[in-house]
Amino acid sequence: MNDTPTHDAATADDAGWLDVRAATVVYGDTVALDDVSITVADGETLAVVGPSGSGKSTLLRAVAGLEPLAAGSVTAGGVELDALATHRRDLGLMFQDHALFPQLDVAGNIAFGLRMQGWSSARQRERVGELLTLMGLSGFEGRAVHELSGGEAQRVALARALAPEPRLLMLDEPFGSLDRILREQLTGELRRLLDELGQTALHVTHDQEEAFALADRVAVLRAGRLEQVGRPEELWRSPSTPFVAAFVGHPNRWTVTADADGLLRWGGAALGVHPVLRSAESLVVAPVAAVSVDDDGPIGGRVVRATFVEGRHRVEVDVDGAPAGEATVVVEHHRRLDRGAAVRLAVVIDQLVAVASAG
Repeated sequence: MNDTPTHDAATADDAGWLDVRAATVVYGDTVALDDVSITVADGETLAVVGPSGSGKSTLLRAVAGLEPLAAGSVTAGGVELDALATHRRDLGLMFQDHALFPQLDVAGNIAFGLRMQGWSSARQRERVGELLTLMGLSGFEGRAVHELSGGEAQRVALARALAPEPRLLMLDEPFGSLDRILREQLTGELRRLLDELGQTALHVTHDQEEAFALADRVAVLRAGRLEQVGRPEELWRSPSTPFVAAFVGHPNRWTVTADADGLLRWGGAALGVHPVLRSAESLVVAPVAAVSVDDDGPIGGRVVRATFVEGRHRVEVDVDGAPAGEATVVVEHHRRLDRGAAVRLAVVIDQLVAVASAG
C-alpha cells in the first residue's frame, strides 16, 4: 500500500473552491431546497444558518452526495460532483452526535478513514499523533470513547473528519448538543484550527452567534431559499429582508413612514430626519442599538420586563401609541429599571438600518 492517500477525480483540479448552482432538492411534494446557489472560496469558511426546516442540512447533504439533486449542480475544484459517490468527493463530515465507533479507541476512530483509503500503519500512527497534538488530546490514543467528555468526543470526531486531509470539511450542527460555555470554547478552537490549516469548510448551524464567530461569510436560508449571503458585519449592518434582520438578532423591527420632508414616523411619534430615506414611502427599520432611555425623550413607554444579560440591563418597554404588533421595544441600560417604571425613549437616527418592506 502507498503511504499517502490516492486522490481521485474529485480533487484533480487544484482550484480548491466549491460551487453550488441552482441546487434543488425535492421530497415528494415538498421542495426542501429551492434554486440555491452559493460559492465557497479556497480556505474560506461559509456558515449556513436558518431556522429548523430552512434547508440547511439538506444543502450540506446535497453537496455530500447524500441527497440527489432534482435540478442544479455541485462543482468542487472545477470538477462536477453530481455523478460521484460520497466517498469519492474528498469530504470530511462531522455531525452533531459525532457518531464515534464504540468498539474502537480514540486512535482507531481517528484512523478509520485512513485505513479505508489505504494509508500504511506507520503513516496512520504519524497522522493520528499529529491530530491528537493539534486537538490538545495527546495521550488519549488508547482511551475508550465512552470515557470521553462531550467536548473531548467532539474533538475526536473533528480529528477523524480532518484525518484524510479533505479538500472540504463539512460540519452539521457539530456543537448543538453541548452547553453554551463549552460550545463557545470549541467554536473559538475550531476557528483557530481552520485558520491554521487553511481548511475550506461548510458549516451548518441554527445559532447565528456561532456562525458569526466562526465564519468568513454567512448564508441565511428560509424555507429552502437563499435570503442573503455576506460577511457577518454586512448581514448585521445591511440585512436585505426583515427575516434576515430578525434572524441575525436585531431586537427592534418597525414599519415606519417617511413624509415628503423626510420626517420618519412610527406610531405617530416623530423619529427624526434621515436624508437617505427622503424618497421612501414605506420601509422596515432594524436598529442596531437604535433606542435609548432618556429623561426627556420624545417617545413614552412603560417597563414590562428587565433582565441582566452579559453585564448590561436588558429592558423591554411597551411604547405608548405604537402600532399593533410593534408595541414592545428592547433597549440596554446602565442601571436596573423596575417593572412598571415610566420611561422616555429616544431613537439614535444614525444607527437605524433601512430594510426593504416585506411587501
